[in-house]
Amino acid sequence: MKEIEPWAAAINDFRRCTERFTLQLDELASQTRVCTAVLEKSNELVEQVDAVGREIQGEVRKSERLWSNAEEVALHAAAEAYSAACRGVDTAIQPLILELSVATKAANTSILELKRAPILAKRYVMVVATAFFILALICVYSTMRLIDEAGSVSAQEKVNAQYFSHLWKNANSEEQRIIKSVILRAPMEPVVIRH
Repeated sequence: MKEIEPWAAAINDFRRCTERFTLQLDELASQTRVCTAVLEKSNELVEQVDAVGREIQGEVRKSERLWSNAEEVALHAAAEAYSAACRGVDTAIQPLILELSVATKAANTSILELKRAPILAKRYVMVVATAFFILALICVYSTMRLIDEAGSVSAQEKVNAQYFSHLWKNANSEEQRIIKSVILRAPMEPVVIRH
């Protein structure tokens, strides 16, 4: 076998080392690219985390401000709730108020009618009493007229009554019987005189 010279062996070692070194450099470059990509991604994530952190910080400040104004906000919310409740009650009660107003007007009208009722009743009683009194006067007057007419005797009847009275007094019993039969007979019936 031939003996390799030391410098040739060194070159071969150098080459092998250079190749391994090149492979390792390639591997390092590949890993560096991966690390760079990871770093870029990490930077993006850090920026996102930073933005989220800033948002959280802003929200925390808002919350702190709101908490510091919590009493004022609560009072405002209570005032708004009270106002809304009042508006709701007012809206709900308006029809009831209108109904009560109509009922009150009707009641007032009824009260006025009731106040006028005694006056109207007195007038009615006065009218009825006056009408009854006038009717009674008419009845009395009519009755008196009928009595007067029934009781009034003409001059001829008075003369006839005097003749009859005189005739009756002067008649004997037989003649009185004949006079009675003439008075009691039906008209146009012949008179029977018996001796």
